[in-house]
Amino acid sequence: ALPLAQQQHSVALIEAARIGYGASGRNGGQVIYGYAAEMSNLASMIGLKNAQTLWQWSREAVTLIEQQIQTYQISCDWQRGYAHAAIRPRQLRALTEWVKEAAEHYHFHDYEVWNSNQLQQQLASERYTGAIFDHQAGHLHPLNYLLGLAREAARAGALLFEHSPMLSLETWQHGYRITTPNGNIIAKNLVIAVNAFTRSLRQAPIKALEAKILPVSTYMIATQPLGERAQQLIKNNMAVCDTRFVLDYYRLSADKRLLFGGKVNYSGREPGRQQLIQSMRRDMLKVFPQLADAEIDYA
Repeated sequence: ALPLAQQQHSVALIEAARIGYGASGRNGGQVIYGYAAEMSNLASMIGLKNAQTLWQWSREAVTLIEQQIQTYQISCDWQRGYAHAAIRPRQLRALTEWVKEAAEHYHFHDYEVWNSNQLQQQLASERYTGAIFDHQAGHLHPLNYLLGLAREAARAGALLFEHSPMLSLETWQHGYRITTPNGNIIAKNLVIAVNAFTRSLRQAPIKALEAKILPVSTYMIATQPLGERAQQLIKNNMAVCDTRFVLDYYRLSADKRLLFGGKVNYSGREPGRQQLIQSMRRDMLKVFPQLADAEIDYA
């Protein structure tokens, strides 16, 4: 909506709940390069040249986010620094090989390889054998970042409608008609940006996307504010995740909480809050056993 409005297009955005209700506002806040698939796997599927293009796009995305924060003066606690941590020695060897591959094939030379001692100088955990560290990637408050973009989109002329679910969609003359509880919108072009919520929309043009989208849940907990203890946990205030397929990911918030995420769920059946807290707390204590006395305020 923001770039379209800035180019003088007439833009209306409808949101069934509130802006940022889904993963856009409730993600882990880590802003990092790359994709879920390893770059070597992508290169084998689509060729090295196309993989290099995808890698460059991911780098540009991180740069764009930082530029937007600065240009629009978005207060979202942007912090540089990210560590990809290995639990087992073979995982650290794989990370080291990726550093070489990144330099050779993707012209990326910004990684530092840390052994366990170097990592523990910044991270108060004995769980890891080492990590690779990236100075340019980092973390932010995702909802505040998104609300900052929404503010700028509205300032540029975009119309933003919250609590306005789409009830029906039909072709109309040379475009579309979208029906909401509060009125209709006639549009020449339509951008479907519902991601994991595609299955909740049964309209024919959107239903065709169902087979291409797999909704996945992941979970987070937030401790009570830790005060000076937070500085001891992650001394350089970096974001961290590990190398497992079902990984842990975490960072500190501006008010000195540990935000700890992990697990995946493909079923669509979500756990209860207390069950979630107990399960996530066990995972957190594997990384930071010194937080056994910390209360969990949010899950």
